[in-house]
Amino acid sequence: MSPIVLVSLQLVLYAVLWLLAAIGLRQGRSAMLHWCAYALCSTLATGLLTLRAAHPGWLTIAGASMAFLLSLVLARRGVELFLKLRTHDLEYAIVIGVAVAGLAWIGIAPDVAWQRATLVSSLSVLILLVGTVHCWRGLKAEFGMVLAVSAAFSALAMALLHVSQVLLAWRNADALRAASLDAGAIPGSTWPVVLISAAAFNYLFLFMVAMRLVNKLRRQARHDPLTGLLNRRSMMYVLNSEWERHRRGGPPFTLIYGDIDFFKRINDEHGHGGGDEILRQVAHRLQAGIRSVDRLGRVGGEELMLLLPGCDAASAGREAAERLRVALADKPVPLPADQTLRVTASWGVSGPLPTDAGVDEVIARADAALYQAKAGGRNCVMLG
Repeated sequence: MSPIVLVSLQLVLYAVLWLLAAIGLRQGRSAMLHWCAYALCSTLATGLLTLRAAHPGWLTIAGASMAFLLSLVLARRGVELFLKLRTHDLEYAIVIGVAVAGLAWIGIAPDVAWQRATLVSSLSVLILLVGTVHCWRGLKAEFGMVLAVSAAFSALAMALLHVSQVLLAWRNADALRAASLDAGAIPGSTWPVVLISAAAFNYLFLFMVAMRLVNKLRRQARHDPLTGLLNRRSMMYVLNSEWERHRRGGPPFTLIYGDIDFFKRINDEHGHGGGDEILRQVAHRLQAGIRSVDRLGRVGGEELMLLLPGCDAASAGREAAERLRVALADKPVPLPADQTLRVTASWGVSGPLPTDAGVDEVIARADAALYQAKAGGRNCVMLG
């Protein structure tokens, strides 16, 4: 099997892979459809090379060049959509316009093959290098340094291939002239680089799609779907971890139990939709008032749990609970249809004691303090 046919078959398989992924997955579907189109355009460009000896040059030479450039644009735009970055559509339009005008001006004669190669390779390097710079931060932030470097290496390897094409055009115009007449004259070393670069790009981003899906499922398993806060299971995990750290000689911590006052009345008067909106708004406001190391979770219908590492419950912990109480009570919570509602919560605060045998005793004291706050008139803080 010739290298061109092998490359074409590989690209067709990638197109089918991305089409199936786009059908099966909603998240990132637009990016996957772009990558499917990229693989098809690459297949078209490769296939047109095999027709050079028997078909007109405007199709097999100019057409192949335009199909290849379009494949790079689609691949890069797909990455931008995947990472939720701004797409550079004006830049793409300019690149395609320059390519069309340049190829029309240069022509398809074999004697000007070095000029065509210089134009197409230069535009390809521009697309690849600018895309690598533009997408680097997003790749690194979501997927880490290793995957970001791998993606950059794939793009840079393809860019290096095109730089070598430019150098070949300047040093050996006869070889390019022969390749423009017959695809069999293309250097054999070109195809392994194309195969490896295409495989690296497609498998790498397939892995990233899977990784994003796993991270989403993991987050759904750890977080409350309504508020986005940690769920009870996750809160118990971080609380037990903090207890173990304290037991080994670490600093104290504070556990705060919160309960929205008269929440049943809110549901009765505003419906469960209004109650859900209140929970979302309360969660957002409380999350904005805590430190990055603190952990806030929804552990029941209207019950909240807050873990403050490194805080003594009797001083800093109780003050933090009071700040949250004031932040919630002093400003009405917005509801749909331009309505507002004053929402308060009761708070129970506790911390570990030397006599505690386990974290359950800390939880029990916070829970008892919360009931004292409810019994004491609500909208207050009690220390357990």
